[in-house]
Amino acid sequence: FFGYRRRKHEHKFLENNLNKGSNNQEVTENDNGCDEQDVDCLDDTNNDHSNDASKYHPGYDIIFTSGTTESLRIIAENFKWSSPQENNEQNVGPQLSSQQQQYNKSKQRQKEQKNTRQKKRSVMLYTQNSHTSVIGMRECAIAQNATFQCKNISEIYSANCQTFREWLLVSDGKNESNKNDIDYDHCVCKALQQETTAGEEKVVNNLLVLPFECNFDGSTFKSKEINDIINTSRQSSQNTGIHTSSPKNNDDDDNDDDDDDDDKTIHKWYTVLDIAKAACSQEINLRELDPDFACVSFYKIFGLPTGVGALFVKRSSKHVIEPSKYSGNDKRSRRYFGGGAVDAVLPGTDFMSRRSNSSSLSSFTHGTVNFRGIISLLPGLDEINFLGGMRHITSHTKSLAIEAVRRLNHLCHRNGQKAITIYGPWSKVDTNSFAVRSKSSFLDQCPGPTIAFNIRRFDGSFVGYNEVSKLAALYKSPIQIRTGCFCNPGACQEALQLSDDQIEDNFLRGGHVCGDEIDIIDGNPTGAIRISFGKDSLWEDLDSFCLFLDRTFVSSSIQYSQGKDEDVVFNVPKQATLSEMYIYPIKSCAAMKVTKWRMSPMGNFLFDREFALVDSSGTALRLSVYPKMGLIQPCINLEKGTLTVKGKGLPNLEINLGSESCINPIGKEIKVCGNKCGGMLWGSHAVSQWFSTFL
Repeated sequence: FFGYRRRKHEHKFLENNLNKGSNNQEVTENDNGCDEQDVDCLDDTNNDHSNDASKYHPGYDIIFTSGTTESLRIIAENFKWSSPQENNEQNVGPQLSSQQQQYNKSKQRQKEQKNTRQKKRSVMLYTQNSHTSVIGMRECAIAQNATFQCKNISEIYSANCQTFREWLLVSDGKNESNKNDIDYDHCVCKALQQETTAGEEKVVNNLLVLPFECNFDGSTFKSKEINDIINTSRQSSQNTGIHTSSPKNNDDDDNDDDDDDDDKTIHKWYTVLDIAKAACSQEINLRELDPDFACVSFYKIFGLPTGVGALFVKRSSKHVIEPSKYSGNDKRSRRYFGGGAVDAVLPGTDFMSRRSNSSSLSSFTHGTVNFRGIISLLPGLDEINFLGGMRHITSHTKSLAIEAVRRLNHLCHRNGQKAITIYGPWSKVDTNSFAVRSKSSFLDQCPGPTIAFNIRRFDGSFVGYNEVSKLAALYKSPIQIRTGCFCNPGACQEALQLSDDQIEDNFLRGGHVCGDEIDIIDGNPTGAIRISFGKDSLWEDLDSFCLFLDRTFVSSSIQYSQGKDEDVVFNVPKQATLSEMYIYPIKSCAAMKVTKWRMSPMGNFLFDREFALVDSSGTALRLSVYPKMGLIQPCINLEKGTLTVKGKGLPNLEINLGSESCINPIGKEIKVCGNKCGGMLWGSHAVSQWFSTFL
């Protein structure tokens, strides 16, 4: 959460800048209604940009969006994907001679039989641990007849130029050739080689999407590693000249010239860098990383405002996502447009011209941008500077993460079973050795401050993450934790070592979907628990959470037996005496002491917590929110079948427990401790009025 100083600064800033609205003509504006001073402040976040940076780097344009997801959607929907159909249409060229037409027909027949020949289609390449919003981009690619490749981080990091070229290949069958066509080609190929010009080269755009830091387990690239990958992808097309043909039969010398002439295609790689997670706790210098696109969500950095993010577009690469100025007859170029995105439009005629001011990227912004949210980013940047900059935040957050991992690794049951299983790179970090931790380079080598783990019982079985989440919310100092797969299915699958068949079976047979409460299937977890640290995290937060895990899930009363099998047994007394019994007829209200009580057919005390007070939204009231509930004293008389409620200052309220007091079932689900269930409204309006008056 953002601090008091930040709120005070933001209020003062807005108070002094109310006249700098997005429609103020006296202020020089960029395409999104934010003045240039604001954009300059955002552009200089890292304070690493020299005055002459523009001499060696074109810089970036900023499109303010609602967040990283919208930024990725904009790229996916507007990227100029190339497909075989599009290339055929684009390369018809001028009227061909009869000899050229015959040659082209022959080559077309040969293409149909050589199915392994490289298709002139775009490829979207992304990592296994990509966010769901990245994976969703492939739908736009597939819709434009492009294809996709999903690779492990280590594969992409170790890839060379040849590897990137191999990933472009789309194999559809066996490589078979028609000798008659090849012989004919050989007769005319020499004559046509002289007629081929650079203008006939086909350009195929490919997209590489990389996460700077994984939001699941904190695995991250170093800046140099990112830059090396980007440069390798770009060099893979430069080093191959203009040829990207498939592997050829070495015994067929006549076919070499034909393939060279036929496959004159330039494959260009463009890179999208997802910095949403990394920007929360480390410096990001886009000019050093040099991606073509980068996206960020500001609430992850500052805590607020929600609904404000940015897409950074390298000026030398913006042509690859710029929409056509006129829609024309090309249905593929049709895109939604809204207010502020066009220069001219006719309501009754299919005529529209997209925005054509200083940057055509302005057409991506529809309607009124969140200009107040954009302005409030500046106090956030000042807050970071006040804290010492991102380098101090990196040191702070990683130090907390290191201590958290150290304490999690020390949580063990008495039988020696480790209580915590950590996933990802943090499982390999040595946090115990002081000599290792004292090295100056130790922090730089650590992953990002995000830790994913699961809890094990003393017998090695897993505790469901949903159970952990609910108990954390009920802890004496309520703790909110993130559970599940965190919108990162690939990293989750890899961490839990689940196969594709297992995940499909969990969905089809087990009914498990993202965000539900099914946390264990066949003894295996379906997700994990995540804790992460930001600039506002405190050591007390870490300490409270580790104490919660220790007191709630670590068994200290377990010992080994002396048998050969070393079965686990509980160290319990031989005789126990029940001294007192209490039941709670109304949830979160005072207890009722009893000496004997009836049991229900389900095995619990009769009427224990069968009643709850709910608000107008159907959520059960809790003692932590309404402390006076502890002063409400319920008492049940089983012989009379009544529930008497006492409260200071009000007459006693008597409720009949018979079915005649049930007015009707509540028409909507109610929530009790986060669980949804049905309920029946008990008692008249006077009953509701009594509790409302007392509280």
